[in-house]
Amino acid sequence: MARRPTTTKDETDQAEGTPTAEVPVLETSDVSVQPDPTEVSPETETEPDEKKAYRVTETAPPRVAGRRVKAGDTVQLTPAEALSEELQGSVEAVSKAD
Repeated sequence: MARRPTTTKDETDQAEGTPTAEVPVLETSDVSVQPDPTEVSPETETEPDEKKAYRVTETAPPRVAGRRVKAGDTVQLTPAEALSEELQGSVEAVSKAD
């Protein structure tokens, strides 16, 4: 049977995860604070589930956000629905002047 090696107190502390060296403390200015995406920003003033009008583009497929559409249609989309469709070029935001 193999014998277990003996350890000293210092080795035991290190094995248990007790820090033996000073750990630098980050100041709050060292950490960037990201805004909470669920909060309403004053620029947009839209709730996360509030729908806005978008116009279907000529290059859009027959379905946008799961709805049957044709070019020129106006659809009401949530920001989450609109994000993917805008990136694909399927819809464009309707301005208030339109």
